[in-house]
Amino acid sequence: MKLFLRSLIGFVLALLAILPFIFLGLSLYDAFPNIYGILALGIISVLSLWMAYGIFNLIRKKGLLKILSYPFSSPDLDNLKKNKDE
Repeated sequence: MKLFLRSLIGFVLALLAILPFIFLGLSLYDAFPNIYGILALGIISVLSLWMAYGIFNLIRKKGLLKILSYPFSSPDLDNLKKNKDE
């Protein structure tokens, strides 16, 4: 069950990571409807899929809370009373 929830959350976040890049690629294709637009759309799509796959694997292996916890957060907010007195 835990792996299923991690996979589901990873899939949703990977999809959210893909959407802006696909929009950018389609906008470039609309601006340049020739081979350059197709190449730009293809390159942006492949890079966004690669990034989304990395996000999916990271969340599936470690979990969302592990990624959002200590190493990526600010430890300065742990001791609010001590920081308040200084």
